Amino acid sequence: MEMVANRTTGSLAKVAHVNLMTDTTIANLSPDALRTVLRSMLAADQDGNLTSTLQYHVQKYLLTDLRRASVPILFSNTSSASPTPTPELANLRKRILSVLGSGLAFESIALLAEVVRQSRNLSLNESSAEGEELADALAAVDGDLVQALTAVKKVVTNNGERKRMPAAQKQVLLELQRDLEDCQRMSQARGAEFMFERGATMLAGVLSTWG
Repeated sequence: MEMVANRTTGSLAKVAHVNLMTDTTIANLSPDALRTVLRSMLAADQDGNLTSTLQYHVQKYLLTDLRRASVPILFSNTSSASPTPTPELANLRKRILSVLGSGLAFESIALLAEVVRQSRNLSLNESSAEGEELADALAAVDGDLVQALTAVKKVVTNNGERKRMPAAQKQVLLELQRDLEDCQRMSQARGAEFMFERGATMLAGVLSTWG
């Protein structure tokens, strides 16, 4: 019994040592190095267990973060002729893409809808440097919308078969549709270009097919 206990104690100590060394490695590797290691591990994950485990824990972390976080101000000088995106817009886009990449398509749509809402009153003057910067930022968000809605189409289909969309998910899309329509009306009233045309068109197609 004493030998078994010693062996067990030794095994636990070895595991604790390995965990400590792994944590030390993670804490001191550069972000690029961590990305390289993680991608190599996922590429070698033939049975998909590691990928599924990673996705589960990423989703768990992000959902907790989404419940706690509030969306900051994404545009400055909104009442002037030269509004500009704040650094928070770039940070939010990173969060959106992380949420989308982890398989939380509808959660990413809800965040994108907030960007649309905050952009409704913006005046876009592409002849200025600020206007060009803003146009590029909104075009990138429009691309994110297309990417997120592409993921939504995959979520609501099963092996190519049409699947009924749950009411809560449909509500997320309907709210986005209202925000896009408001934004389009306000852009037209100012004689400005509607910057989310591709996303709005794709959303209409998703709702007409899977609504």
